[in-house]
Amino acid sequence: MGIRRWCVAFLASLTFLLGIGPATAQDVGVYAAADLQLAMRSLIQAFEQENPQAHVKVTFGSSGKGYAQLASGAPHDLFFSADMDYAERLAQKGLTLTKPKPYGLGRLVVWSLSGSQVDVSKGLDVLLAPTIKKIAIANPEHAPYGRAAKEALEKAGMWERVKNKLVIAENISQAAHYALSGAAEVGLIALPLALEGELAQKGRYALVPEELHRPLIQGFVVMKRAGNNPAALHFAEFIGSSKAREVFSRYGFVLPPLVP
Repeated sequence: MGIRRWCVAFLASLTFLLGIGPATAQDVGVYAAADLQLAMRSLIQAFEQENPQAHVKVTFGSSGKGYAQLASGAPHDLFFSADMDYAERLAQKGLTLTKPKPYGLGRLVVWSLSGSQVDVSKGLDVLLAPTIKKIAIANPEHAPYGRAAKEALEKAGMWERVKNKLVIAENISQAAHYALSGAAEVGLIALPLALEGELAQKGRYALVPEELHRPLIQGFVVMKRAGNNPAALHFAEFIGSSKAREVFSRYGFVLPPLVP
């Protein structure tokens, strides 16, 4: 029995030293902006098909919350932000392995259920209709699309007129859910979310003029903790591939020029 226990202990130690146990560097931790829910799942599926030994675990949320978590040491290998400024701040703190790279330009839309009386073709002007009681937006304090929504409403001279109608969501995905569920008649949401799934099937949208808010330049960065994780570095390379760019484009992101 003593020899048997020694053998088990020896094999466990060997497994640990060789890095071939269940907690290997093949797991990739990602924090991604909420507007990436559909695109990121497609990206992960394509990456894991090419790399069956890798497993990407993703957490979605507002970019501001992701920045705060990563700045405090959250265990994510990559950070995808709807506002590249958050990724740049992490780099300035010396917490990243790479410089931030853009992956797309986001667009804001006015969205409503197809069966409603809301004429989204009027754009932001429809928000002033007396029949509109609730308007869903992401929190401008930490969600880039919420910030863009506030900027657009302010520049259009509408913020003061509609602010009492606003339903503030934690992130852009929750804002879309409020509009889809009927908790709000209209949502100012991300184009990538409006193009797929239930939102595409059950709703209609109109683009908010991009000159009404600062550009939603979105980017990703590799955190320092990923330096010993080959799968994480490989996933970062994959994001710059033609296959990944096709996915971003399909989900409504305007592609940036290729960055070497």
